[in-house]
Amino acid sequence: MAIFYSCTIYSQGYDVFKADRRLQTKPACTGNPGPGLAFIQPASISVASGNDHLRVNFTPGVAGGVANYYYGIENMLCGVTLETDGNPTPLILSNQCYDDLLYSFSIRPVGLDINLTTPTGLNTGDHSTGSEVTLKATKDYHELVYNWQVYISPELAGLIKSTGANRCGYYFEGGEVSGGGSIGNPFGGGPVGGGPIGGGLPEEEEELGWVNLPDEFLGKDEITFTVKDLFGDNAYKVIGKSLQFRIGMSNGYNSRIIPFSFIVGSPEFEDIKPIDLSCNYINNGSFELLVDRDLIEDEQLIVTLYKKDATNPEGYSLYGQQNMFDLVDNGDRTFSFFWDNSGTEGLSADNYTVKYQVRVGTAGIPSSDPSWGTLKFSNDFDVLKPKAIEYEVTRYSEPTCLGARDGQIELKVSKGEDGRNYSYILYTVNGSTFTPYEGMGWIPFASERTTTVIGLPKDNYRIQVKDNRNCFEQ
Repeated sequence: MAIFYSCTIYSQGYDVFKADRRLQTKPACTGNPGPGLAFIQPASISVASGNDHLRVNFTPGVAGGVANYYYGIENMLCGVTLETDGNPTPLILSNQCYDDLLYSFSIRPVGLDINLTTPTGLNTGDHSTGSEVTLKATKDYHELVYNWQVYISPELAGLIKSTGANRCGYYFEGGEVSGGGSIGNPFGGGPVGGGPIGGGLPEEEEELGWVNLPDEFLGKDEITFTVKDLFGDNAYKVIGKSLQFRIGMSNGYNSRIIPFSFIVGSPEFEDIKPIDLSCNYINNGSFELLVDRDLIEDEQLIVTLYKKDATNPEGYSLYGQQNMFDLVDNGDRTFSFFWDNSGTEGLSADNYTVKYQVRVGTAGIPSSDPSWGTLKFSNDFDVLKPKAIEYEVTRYSEPTCLGARDGQIELKVSKGEDGRNYSYILYTVNGSTFTPYEGMGWIPFASERTTTVIGLPKDNYRIQVKDNRNCFEQ
Protein backbone atom coordinates (compact mmCIF):
# COMPACT_ATOMS: atom_id res chain seq x y z
CA MET A 1 0.00 0.00 0.00
CA ALA A 2 1.40 3.42 -0.88
CA ILE A 3 0.60 6.71 0.82
CA PHE A 4 1.54 10.12 -0.49
CA TYR A 5 2.30 13.37 1.24
CA SER A 6 5.07 15.82 0.81
CA CYS A 7 7.53 18.06 2.58
CA THR A 8 10.03 20.68 1.52
CA ILE A 9 13.72 20.23 2.29
CA TYR A 10 16.73 21.76 0.57
CA SER A 11 14.28 23.86 -1.51
CA GLN A 12 12.62 20.82 -3.08
CA GLY A 13 9.74 18.55 -2.12
CA TYR A 14 9.63 14.86 -1.20
CA ASP A 15 6.87 12.27 -1.32
CA VAL A 16 6.49 9.22 0.86
CA PHE A 17 6.40 5.93 -1.03
CA LYS A 18 6.89 2.24 -0.35
CA ALA A 19 5.04 2.54 2.96
CA ASP A 20 4.49 -0.62 5.02
CA ARG A 21 1.11 -0.13 6.79
CA ARG A 22 -0.75 -2.83 8.69
CA LEU A 23 -4.31 -2.12 9.85
CA GLN A 24 -5.70 -3.88 12.91
CA THR A 25 -9.46 -3.85 13.50
CA LYS A 26 -10.63 -2.94 17.01
CA PRO A 27 -13.49 -4.80 18.70
CA ALA A 28 -15.59 -1.66 18.57
CA CYS A 29 -15.78 -1.96 14.80
CA THR A 30 -16.25 -5.67 14.27
CA GLY A 31 -19.27 -4.75 12.19
CA ASN A 32 -19.45 -2.13 9.51
CA PRO A 33 -17.65 0.99 10.70
CA GLY A 34 -19.57 4.20 10.69
CA PRO A 35 -18.84 7.18 8.45
CA GLY A 36 -15.43 8.70 8.99
CA LEU A 37 -14.21 5.77 11.07
CA ALA A 38 -13.03 3.35 8.36
CA PHE A 39 -9.82 5.13 7.35
CA ILE A 40 -7.00 6.76 9.18
CA GLN A 41 -5.22 9.72 7.71
CA PRO A 42 -1.47 9.03 7.45
CA ALA A 43 1.06 10.99 9.45
CA SER A 44 2.13 14.30 8.00
CA ILE A 45 5.78 15.21 7.43
CA SER A 46 7.17 18.64 8.12
CA VAL A 47 10.64 20.13 8.18
CA ALA A 48 12.51 20.41 11.43
CA SER A 49 14.48 23.57 12.11
CA GLY A 50 17.70 23.85 10.20
CA ASN A 51 16.42 21.92 7.17
CA ASP A 52 18.56 18.94 8.09
CA HIS A 53 15.97 16.53 9.52
CA LEU A 54 12.46 15.29 8.92
CA ARG A 55 9.96 15.27 11.77
CA VAL A 56 6.96 12.96 11.58
CA ASN A 57 3.87 14.52 13.15
CA PHE A 58 0.49 12.95 13.67
CA THR A 59 -2.56 14.44 12.05
CA PRO A 60 -4.42 16.51 14.65
CA GLY A 61 -7.27 14.61 16.30
CA VAL A 62 -5.73 11.16 15.78
CA ALA A 63 -4.49 9.43 18.90
CA GLY A 64 -1.02 7.92 18.92
CA GLY A 65 1.62 6.47 21.17
CA VAL A 66 3.99 9.40 20.61
CA ALA A 67 3.59 13.03 19.70
CA ASN A 68 6.53 13.33 17.36
CA TYR A 69 8.96 11.07 15.64
CA TYR A 70 12.31 12.58 14.73
CA TYR A 71 14.42 11.17 11.92
CA GLY A 72 17.37 12.29 9.83
CA ILE A 73 16.76 12.99 6.15
CA GLU A 74 19.89 11.01 5.22
CA ASN A 75 18.30 7.94 6.82
CA MET A 76 15.11 8.33 4.82
CA LEU A 77 16.93 9.00 1.56
CA CYS A 78 18.96 5.87 2.22
CA GLY A 79 15.91 3.77 3.10
CA VAL A 80 16.51 3.54 6.86
CA THR A 81 13.23 4.33 8.64
CA LEU A 82 11.02 2.98 11.38
CA GLU A 83 11.61 -0.73 11.06
CA THR A 84 15.17 -1.20 12.20
CA ASP A 85 17.12 -4.43 12.33
CA GLY A 86 16.16 -6.25 15.52
CA ASN A 87 14.12 -3.34 16.81
CA PRO A 88 10.88 -2.76 14.86
CA THR A 89 9.29 0.37 16.29
CA PRO A 90 6.18 1.25 14.28
CA LEU A 91 4.29 4.48 14.47
CA ILE A 92 0.87 3.68 15.91
CA LEU A 93 -2.07 5.80 14.72
CA SER A 94 -5.46 5.02 16.26
CA ASN A 95 -9.13 5.84 15.92
CA GLN A 96 -12.28 4.12 17.11
CA CYS A 97 -12.13 1.28 14.59
CA TYR A 98 -8.48 0.68 13.70
CA ASP A 99 -4.92 0.74 14.86
CA ASP A 100 -2.81 1.82 11.92
CA LEU A 101 0.76 0.51 12.26
CA LEU A 102 3.22 2.37 10.07
CA TYR A 103 6.35 0.19 10.08
CA SER A 104 8.50 1.71 7.38
CA PHE A 105 8.48 4.12 4.48
CA SER A 106 10.79 5.81 2.03
CA ILE A 107 10.79 9.27 0.53
CA ARG A 108 11.36 10.28 -3.07
CA PRO A 109 12.01 13.66 -4.65
CA VAL A 110 8.88 15.32 -6.03
CA GLY A 111 9.16 16.48 -9.62
CA LEU A 112 12.72 15.27 -10.12
CA ASP A 113 13.59 15.01 -13.80
CA ILE A 114 16.81 14.18 -15.59
CA ASN A 115 17.77 15.10 -19.12
CA LEU A 116 20.74 14.67 -21.38
CA THR A 117 22.62 17.05 -23.60
CA THR A 118 25.59 16.36 -25.82
CA PRO A 119 27.60 19.53 -26.39
CA THR A 120 29.63 17.96 -29.19
CA GLY A 121 26.80 16.07 -30.90
CA LEU A 122 24.21 17.08 -33.46
CA ASN A 123 21.32 15.71 -31.43
CA THR A 124 20.29 16.30 -27.85
CA GLY A 125 18.00 14.38 -25.54
CA ASP A 126 17.21 10.69 -25.31
CA HIS A 127 19.04 8.30 -27.66
CA SER A 128 21.51 10.99 -28.67
CA THR A 129 25.17 10.50 -29.42
CA GLY A 130 28.36 12.43 -28.78
CA SER A 131 31.97 12.19 -27.78
CA GLU A 132 31.00 13.35 -24.28
CA VAL A 133 27.71 13.46 -22.40
CA THR A 134 26.15 15.93 -19.97
CA LEU A 135 23.48 14.66 -17.56
CA LYS A 136 21.36 17.22 -15.74
CA ALA A 137 18.85 16.77 -12.92
CA THR A 138 16.47 19.14 -11.17
CA LYS A 139 18.51 21.29 -8.80
CA ASP A 140 18.49 21.82 -5.03
CA TYR A 141 17.80 18.34 -3.70
CA HIS A 142 19.93 16.72 -1.04
CA GLU A 143 23.21 15.44 -2.50
CA LEU A 144 22.21 11.82 -1.78
CA VAL A 145 19.49 12.16 -4.40
CA TYR A 146 22.08 12.62 -7.17
CA ASN A 147 23.27 9.03 -7.25
CA TRP A 148 24.07 8.63 -10.96
CA GLN A 149 24.24 5.10 -12.33
CA VAL A 150 25.02 3.25 -15.55
CA TYR A 151 23.69 -0.16 -16.54
CA ILE A 152 26.34 -2.83 -17.02
CA SER A 153 25.14 -5.63 -19.29
CA PRO A 154 27.01 -8.96 -19.62
CA GLU A 155 28.57 -7.50 -22.78
CA LEU A 156 30.16 -4.72 -20.69
CA ALA A 157 31.03 -6.79 -17.60
CA GLY A 158 34.46 -6.06 -16.24
CA LEU A 159 34.98 -2.97 -18.41
CA ILE A 160 33.98 -0.25 -15.97
CA LYS A 161 37.00 1.75 -14.81
CA SER A 162 35.68 2.18 -11.27
CA THR A 163 32.35 2.55 -9.52
CA GLY A 164 31.47 5.02 -6.83
CA ALA A 165 31.02 3.74 -3.30
CA ASN A 166 27.52 3.18 -2.00
CA ARG A 167 27.19 6.27 0.17
CA CYS A 168 24.14 4.90 1.95
CA GLY A 169 23.95 2.18 4.56
CA TYR A 170 26.02 4.08 7.09
CA TYR A 171 23.88 7.13 7.93
CA PHE A 172 21.95 7.20 11.18
CA GLU A 173 21.12 10.53 12.76
CA GLY A 174 19.36 9.03 15.75
CA GLY A 175 15.71 9.20 16.69
CA GLU A 176 13.59 10.17 19.65
CA VAL A 177 10.06 9.71 20.95
CA SER A 178 8.14 11.97 23.27
CA GLY A 179 8.81 11.19 26.89
CA GLY A 180 12.48 10.39 26.31
CA GLY A 181 14.38 7.44 24.93
CA SER A 182 16.03 6.86 21.58
CA ILE A 183 15.62 4.54 18.64
CA GLY A 184 18.01 1.60 18.43
CA ASN A 185 20.97 1.53 16.10
CA PRO A 186 19.72 -0.23 12.93
CA PHE A 187 23.20 -1.67 12.41
CA GLY A 188 23.45 -3.25 15.86
CA GLY A 189 25.37 -2.09 18.88
CA GLY A 190 22.61 -0.34 20.78
CA PRO A 191 21.24 3.21 20.65
CA VAL A 192 23.13 6.02 19.04
CA GLY A 193 22.83 9.72 19.49
CA GLY A 194 23.50 10.65 15.90
CA GLY A 195 26.22 10.65 13.28
CA PRO A 196 27.52 8.03 10.85
CA ILE A 197 28.29 4.54 12.04
CA GLY A 198 32.03 4.05 12.27
CA GLY A 199 33.46 2.31 9.21
CA GLY A 200 30.11 1.98 7.52
CA LEU A 201 28.69 -1.19 6.05
CA PRO A 202 30.71 -3.46 3.77
CA GLU A 203 30.68 -2.32 0.17
CA GLU A 204 29.39 -4.77 -2.38
CA GLU A 205 31.32 -5.09 -5.62
CA GLU A 206 28.93 -5.18 -8.54
CA GLU A 207 29.85 -6.28 -12.03
CA LEU A 208 26.44 -6.42 -13.68
CA GLY A 209 23.26 -4.38 -13.47
CA TRP A 210 23.05 -0.79 -12.27
CA VAL A 211 26.32 0.48 -10.80
CA ASN A 212 27.26 3.90 -9.51
CA LEU A 213 29.38 6.18 -11.62
CA PRO A 214 32.83 6.98 -10.17
CA ASP A 215 32.80 9.05 -6.99
CA GLU A 216 33.66 12.34 -8.68
CA PHE A 217 30.29 12.29 -10.49
CA LEU A 218 28.06 11.52 -7.49
CA GLY A 219 26.22 14.14 -5.46
CA LYS A 220 26.03 16.68 -8.30
CA ASP A 221 22.95 17.83 -10.22
CA GLU A 222 24.96 18.23 -13.46
CA ILE A 223 27.85 16.08 -14.68
CA THR A 224 29.84 15.90 -17.92
CA PHE A 225 32.10 13.00 -18.83
CA THR A 226 33.66 11.08 -21.71
CA VAL A 227 33.67 7.36 -22.31
CA LYS A 228 37.26 7.24 -21.05
CA ASP A 229 36.24 8.86 -17.75
CA LEU A 230 34.01 5.85 -17.06
CA PHE A 231 35.77 2.96 -18.76
CA GLY A 232 39.42 4.02 -18.73
CA ASP A 233 41.62 1.92 -20.99
CA ASN A 234 38.58 -0.16 -22.02
CA ALA A 235 36.85 2.88 -23.51
CA TYR A 236 37.39 1.83 -27.12
CA LYS A 237 35.40 -1.37 -26.44
CA VAL A 238 32.33 0.68 -25.48
CA ILE A 239 32.25 3.08 -28.42
CA GLY A 240 29.12 2.65 -30.50
CA LYS A 241 27.26 0.59 -27.86
CA SER A 242 24.02 1.85 -26.34
CA LEU A 243 24.41 2.76 -22.67
CA GLN A 244 21.68 3.53 -20.13
CA PHE A 245 21.89 6.15 -17.39
CA ARG A 246 19.63 7.02 -14.45
CA ILE A 247 19.52 8.23 -10.86
CA GLY A 248 19.11 5.24 -8.55
CA MET A 249 18.75 5.90 -4.81
CA SER A 250 19.48 3.31 -2.15
CA ASN A 251 15.96 3.55 -0.75
CA GLY A 252 14.53 2.09 -3.96
CA TYR A 253 13.66 5.23 -5.89
CA ASN A 254 14.80 5.29 -9.51
CA SER A 255 14.47 8.05 -12.07
CA ARG A 256 13.60 7.47 -15.68
CA ILE A 257 16.26 5.89 -17.89
CA ILE A 258 18.11 7.76 -20.63
CA PRO A 259 19.92 5.82 -23.39
CA PHE A 260 23.05 7.26 -24.97
CA SER A 261 25.81 6.08 -27.33
CA PHE A 262 29.32 7.45 -27.48
CA ILE A 263 30.21 8.16 -31.07
CA VAL A 264 33.50 7.19 -32.67
CA GLY A 265 36.04 9.80 -31.71
CA SER A 266 39.62 9.76 -32.85
CA PRO A 267 42.07 8.16 -30.43
CA GLU A 268 44.08 10.65 -28.42
CA PHE A 269 47.61 11.41 -29.54
CA GLU A 270 50.35 9.94 -27.33
CA ASP A 271 53.62 10.33 -29.22
CA ILE A 272 55.30 10.17 -32.61
CA LYS A 273 58.65 8.48 -33.18
CA PRO A 274 60.64 8.95 -36.40
CA ILE A 275 62.35 5.97 -38.05
CA ASP A 276 65.47 7.17 -39.82
CA LEU A 277 66.79 6.02 -43.19
CA SER A 278 68.66 2.75 -42.86
CA CYS A 279 71.30 3.92 -45.39
CA ASN A 280 72.21 7.38 -46.53
CA TYR A 281 71.39 6.55 -50.16
CA ILE A 282 67.98 4.81 -49.63
CA ASN A 283 64.78 6.78 -48.99
CA ASN A 284 63.17 4.25 -46.65
CA GLY A 285 62.41 6.45 -43.64
CA SER A 286 59.19 5.94 -41.68
CA PHE A 287 57.55 6.86 -38.37
CA GLU A 288 55.52 5.33 -35.56
CA LEU A 289 52.36 7.15 -34.43
CA LEU A 290 51.22 6.15 -30.93
CA VAL A 291 47.61 6.65 -29.77
CA ASP A 292 45.76 5.80 -26.58
CA ARG A 293 43.28 3.19 -27.80
CA ASP A 294 42.87 0.37 -30.26
CA LEU A 295 40.46 0.50 -33.19
CA ILE A 296 36.99 -0.98 -32.87
CA GLU A 297 35.46 -3.34 -35.40
CA ASP A 298 35.29 -1.90 -38.94
CA GLU A 299 37.15 1.22 -37.85
CA GLN A 300 40.21 2.51 -39.67
CA LEU A 301 42.83 5.08 -38.75
CA ILE A 302 43.61 7.44 -41.65
CA VAL A 303 46.90 9.36 -41.45
CA THR A 304 47.81 12.25 -43.74
CA LEU A 305 51.49 13.15 -43.88
CA TYR A 306 52.86 16.63 -44.61
CA LYS A 307 56.44 17.58 -45.53
CA LYS A 308 58.26 20.80 -44.66
CA ASP A 309 57.75 23.39 -47.42
CA ALA A 310 58.92 26.97 -46.94
CA THR A 311 56.83 28.13 -49.93
CA ASN A 312 53.57 26.99 -48.32
CA PRO A 313 51.81 29.46 -45.95
CA GLU A 314 51.30 26.69 -43.40
CA GLY A 315 54.94 25.66 -43.68
CA TYR A 316 54.07 22.17 -44.95
CA SER A 317 52.74 20.61 -48.13
CA LEU A 318 50.88 17.34 -48.58
CA TYR A 319 53.16 14.32 -48.91
CA GLY A 320 50.84 11.29 -48.81
CA GLN A 321 48.14 9.38 -46.97
CA GLN A 322 47.86 5.86 -45.58
CA ASN A 323 45.30 3.98 -43.51
CA MET A 324 45.37 1.00 -41.14
CA PHE A 325 42.64 -1.26 -39.74
CA ASP A 326 44.79 -3.07 -37.17
CA LEU A 327 47.02 -1.15 -34.81
CA VAL A 328 49.90 -2.77 -32.92
CA ASP A 329 49.19 -3.33 -29.22
CA ASN A 330 52.36 -2.31 -27.37
CA GLY A 331 51.25 -3.86 -24.11
CA ASP A 332 51.69 -0.56 -22.27
CA ARG A 333 48.24 0.92 -22.98
CA THR A 334 49.40 2.49 -26.23
CA PHE A 335 48.72 1.39 -29.81
CA SER A 336 50.89 2.06 -32.84
CA PHE A 337 50.41 2.97 -36.47
CA PHE A 338 53.49 2.49 -38.70
CA TRP A 339 53.93 4.36 -41.96
CA ASP A 340 54.51 1.77 -44.69
CA ASN A 341 57.85 2.63 -46.28
CA SER A 342 57.83 -0.08 -48.93
CA GLY A 343 57.86 0.75 -52.63
CA THR A 344 57.80 4.47 -53.31
CA GLU A 345 56.27 5.35 -49.91
CA GLY A 346 59.57 5.53 -48.04
CA LEU A 347 60.47 8.93 -46.60
CA SER A 348 63.54 10.94 -47.47
CA ALA A 349 65.49 12.76 -44.81
CA ASP A 350 63.39 15.84 -43.96
CA ASN A 351 61.01 17.45 -41.47
CA TYR A 352 57.41 16.15 -41.31
CA THR A 353 54.13 16.43 -39.42
CA VAL A 354 50.82 14.52 -39.55
CA LYS A 355 47.09 14.84 -39.12
CA TYR A 356 44.87 11.83 -38.44
CA GLN A 357 41.27 10.82 -37.91
CA VAL A 358 39.20 7.64 -37.78
CA ARG A 359 36.34 6.39 -39.90
CA VAL A 360 34.09 3.36 -39.71
CA GLY A 361 33.96 1.33 -42.91
CA THR A 362 36.31 0.84 -45.82
CA ALA A 363 35.76 4.21 -47.48
CA GLY A 364 38.67 6.60 -47.17
CA ILE A 365 38.82 10.32 -46.49
CA PRO A 366 40.43 12.12 -49.44
CA SER A 367 43.28 14.44 -48.54
CA SER A 368 41.24 17.24 -50.14
CA ASP A 369 38.31 16.65 -47.78
CA PRO A 370 37.54 19.84 -45.75
CA SER A 371 37.61 17.84 -42.51
CA TRP A 372 41.42 17.83 -42.59
CA GLY A 373 41.42 21.61 -42.36
CA THR A 374 39.69 21.45 -38.95
CA LEU A 375 42.40 19.23 -37.43
CA LYS A 376 45.62 20.31 -35.80
CA PHE A 377 49.06 19.21 -36.91
CA SER A 378 50.95 16.89 -34.63
CA ASN A 379 54.31 17.97 -33.31
CA ASP A 380 56.81 17.89 -36.15
CA PHE A 381 59.60 15.34 -36.39
CA ASP A 382 62.81 14.83 -38.34
CA VAL A 383 63.68 11.75 -40.36
CA LEU A 384 67.47 11.64 -40.47
CA LYS A 385 70.00 10.29 -42.93
CA PRO A 386 72.81 8.14 -41.47
CA LYS A 387 76.46 8.82 -42.20
CA ALA A 388 77.90 7.37 -45.38
CA ILE A 389 80.36 4.52 -44.98
CA GLU A 390 83.94 5.22 -45.95
CA TYR A 391 86.89 2.92 -45.39
CA GLU A 392 90.60 2.96 -46.18
CA VAL A 393 93.46 0.51 -46.49
CA THR A 394 95.87 1.65 -43.81
CA ARG A 395 98.58 -0.89 -44.59
CA TYR A 396 99.29 -3.87 -46.74
CA SER A 397 102.21 -6.27 -47.25
CA GLU A 398 103.14 -8.39 -50.22
CA PRO A 399 103.78 -12.14 -49.91
CA THR A 400 107.34 -12.76 -48.77
CA CYS A 401 108.19 -15.00 -51.73
CA LEU A 402 106.82 -16.60 -54.86
CA GLY A 403 103.93 -18.87 -53.99
CA ALA A 404 103.75 -17.74 -50.39
CA ARG A 405 100.34 -17.04 -48.76
CA ASP A 406 101.30 -14.51 -46.14
CA GLY A 407 100.16 -11.24 -47.71
CA GLN A 408 98.10 -8.92 -45.46
CA ILE A 409 95.69 -6.00 -45.83
CA GLU A 410 94.69 -3.77 -42.88
CA LEU A 411 91.26 -2.05 -43.15
CA LYS A 412 89.71 0.83 -41.20
CA VAL A 413 86.21 2.30 -41.40
CA SER A 414 86.90 6.03 -41.24
CA LYS A 415 83.25 7.20 -41.46
CA GLY A 416 79.97 5.53 -40.56
CA GLU A 417 77.28 5.35 -37.92
CA ASP A 418 78.43 4.68 -34.37
CA GLY A 419 77.18 1.50 -32.83
CA ARG A 420 76.93 -0.43 -36.07
CA ASN A 421 78.96 -3.54 -36.82
CA TYR A 422 80.95 -3.87 -40.03
CA SER A 423 82.01 -6.73 -42.28
CA TYR A 424 83.90 -7.12 -45.56
CA ILE A 425 84.03 -9.39 -48.59
CA LEU A 426 87.20 -9.97 -50.63
CA TYR A 427 87.12 -10.44 -54.40
CA THR A 428 89.80 -11.45 -56.87
CA VAL A 429 89.83 -9.32 -59.97
CA ASN A 430 90.26 -10.68 -63.51
CA GLY A 431 89.67 -7.87 -65.95
CA SER A 432 86.09 -6.80 -65.33
CA THR A 433 85.20 -9.99 -63.47
CA PHE A 434 85.05 -10.09 -59.68
CA THR A 435 85.02 -13.45 -57.91
CA PRO A 436 84.75 -13.99 -54.13
CA TYR A 437 88.15 -15.04 -52.90
CA GLU A 438 88.17 -18.84 -52.54
CA GLY A 439 84.37 -18.78 -52.26
CA MET A 440 84.40 -16.84 -49.00
CA GLY A 441 81.40 -14.77 -47.92
CA TRP A 442 81.10 -11.73 -45.67
CA ILE A 443 83.59 -11.71 -42.77
CA PRO A 444 83.01 -9.56 -39.63
CA PHE A 445 85.61 -7.00 -38.63
CA ALA A 446 87.86 -8.19 -35.83
CA SER A 447 87.12 -5.02 -33.82
CA GLU A 448 84.50 -2.25 -34.11
CA ARG A 449 86.09 -0.40 -37.04
CA THR A 450 89.36 -2.18 -37.91
CA THR A 451 90.37 -5.60 -39.15
CA THR A 452 93.28 -7.38 -40.89
CA VAL A 453 92.93 -9.71 -43.86
CA ILE A 454 95.72 -12.30 -43.69
CA GLY A 455 97.00 -15.34 -45.57
CA LEU A 456 96.80 -13.84 -49.06
CA PRO A 457 98.80 -14.99 -52.10
CA LYS A 458 99.94 -12.53 -54.70
CA ASP A 459 96.90 -11.44 -56.79
CA ASN A 460 94.69 -8.51 -57.68
CA TYR A 461 92.00 -7.91 -55.08
CA ARG A 462 88.97 -5.75 -54.46
CA ILE A 463 87.28 -5.22 -51.08
CA GLN A 464 83.68 -4.22 -50.32
CA VAL A 465 82.51 -3.09 -46.85
CA LYS A 466 78.99 -2.98 -45.36
CA ASP A 467 77.38 -2.55 -41.95
CA ASN A 468 74.81 -4.67 -40.15
CA ARG A 469 71.97 -2.60 -41.72
CA ASN A 470 73.12 -3.76 -45.17
CA CYS A 471 74.47 -0.34 -46.04
CA PHE A 472 77.49 -0.37 -48.37
CA GLU A 473 80.22 2.13 -48.93
CA GLN A 474 79.47 4.09 -52.08
